[in-house]
Amino acid sequence: MIIPPGLPPGCPPWFVRPAARAWTCAPAPTAEVRAFHASLPGYTPTPLTEVPAAAAELGVGRVFVKDESARMGLAAFKVLGASWAVHRVLSRRDAAGPVTLLADALSITLDDVTARVELAEAPESFELPMGLIPEGTLAGYRFEVLGLVKGEPVVAVEHITRIHDRAAPHWPSLDPGGFRVLIEGTPSYKVEVVIDEPDANVGACTGTAARAVNAIPVVCAAPPGVCSFLDLPLISAARPGAQTPS
Repeated sequence: MIIPPGLPPGCPPWFVRPAARAWTCAPAPTAEVRAFHASLPGYTPTPLTEVPAAAAELGVGRVFVKDESARMGLAAFKVLGASWAVHRVLSRRDAAGPVTLLADALSITLDDVTARVELAEAPESFELPMGLIPEGTLAGYRFEVLGLVKGEPVVAVEHITRIHDRAAPHWPSLDPGGFRVLIEGTPSYKVEVVIDEPDANVGACTGTAARAVNAIPVVCAAPPGVCSFLDLPLISAARPGAQTPS
């Protein structure tokens, strides 16, 4: 644990694990990644666009910008990393995806893992802080990762993202946003967590960040390497050493 000088009162210190600096992982299989992306519908290499004004301002010879404005209707390169990550989870049974984590926690041996993906178009053109989203481009993304036993799904994790209220109205939703857990059996349960914030996206991002921040002490205390939530103790917002009420 490192306490930087001049840290404001009440601000948590930094946690570090120096031994983790020596940990390495295998390099990405470049040829395999390129071949996978080339197999995606609508994939094309994006161009480099020269920006002479930027070069003049920076005092350098030439400046090029990789133009991702037409990347598969998303105007961003993020779909490349996301699609490759999903592919890796589905092609490697030892990948610690949420479905395999749930199966391991419930002592379920899965025969296979598969996925379903749906896309939704923008019903009209609209503006977001990131820019204009034209009608007919991507405004909704839904994927479901399924763990199968004898061909039947027994564990499912679904994620739905919309950037327009009227994108794919037939998809499940929680107003204004949240999470739903369904357990089918005897007894069966349905648990819904609704984010009670003016902007559900901000609330969800804050909650995600809070879990990552609160995980810092237990992750630093773990041995170097890759671990999952099943390898770590319960993560909470309690400060290290804090006394819990009896």
